[in-house]
Amino acid sequence: MRAFLWVFGLLWLLGVGAFDWMAFSGIYRQARAGSYQSARATVLESRVIEKRGDDSTSYQPYLRYRFEAGGSSYTGERYRYGLPESNRKLARAIVQAHPVGSTMEVYYAPENPSESVVDPQLSGRDGFVVLFLMPFNAIGLGFLLAPWIMRRNGPGGVVVVREGMGWRARLKYTHPLVAAGASLGCFSFVAIFLVGITSSMNPSAATMKLTWMTVAGLSGWAALKAAQSNRLGAGDLRIEPGRIEYSHGSQRESRPVGDIQAVEVKRLEKRDSDGDVTYHYEVELVLHNNEHHGLHTWTSEAGARAFADWLRQRLDM
Repeated sequence: MRAFLWVFGLLWLLGVGAFDWMAFSGIYRQARAGSYQSARATVLESRVIEKRGDDSTSYQPYLRYRFEAGGSSYTGERYRYGLPESNRKLARAIVQAHPVGSTMEVYYAPENPSESVVDPQLSGRDGFVVLFLMPFNAIGLGFLLAPWIMRRNGPGGVVVVREGMGWRARLKYTHPLVAAGASLGCFSFVAIFLVGITSSMNPSAATMKLTWMTVAGLSGWAALKAAQSNRLGAGDLRIEPGRIEYSHGSQRESRPVGDIQAVEVKRLEKRDSDGDVTYHYEVELVLHNNEHHGLHTWTSEAGARAFADWLRQRLDM
């Protein structure tokens, strides 16, 4: 299973990485354009390029211009690095603002004046591209890091620690990195639709700054809540001399060990809408009054039985 997760995560990231490279390389170059030197340029050609796809049509401004730098003449046609404008109204507005024969400000790399742009600033669309790719990257990193983050050396994959004269089994432990990564992917996914719909896929820089602050803040909050829950041990099973404490439903139960008649593994059957059956295995405590209190559920029967055996030994059964 670990090998499968690693291979799947690596293949997923390689596929997403191609899009990451195209997006982030453009954003990086656009960020560098903020330090370019300026020059006056003459517009040689100005028009809107219409690109038809299978489901939509994009519109991009095309400006060809000539400028002087270091005593030499250069011709450029790049409006900006990264993702160009695709909104027809905006593309037309840019073209109409720079008709053929007019002059405008352009920006060029001092070490290589042939690298020039009209717009040297990062935009909200750059932040939106990163937001769009974030859920896919979060999924890939989750598969890749899951075998390491979720690795447990205790019985049945449960972390158990010595606590004074007793034991503590962390049945509901959530790694803060898992909480942060899952939240980052989920909140990014939701934000894509909220920002995309409200801004027609063309958010302002201020909107994206607020969006990223919100997504990062909520993800950090989820990590802190997971760390706090782990520290409090709300879902832990605790074994002390003569007593056992555990979660049953939404309540915490504390009983003398003598109340426990047996530790059993119960097979749970789940049938989906297609009729396919999957099995889960629950370790439960059987009390002398014949009450059954489930402790935790495993997808692996071997894992459930390993923990049940460990618990029986701790309870001297």
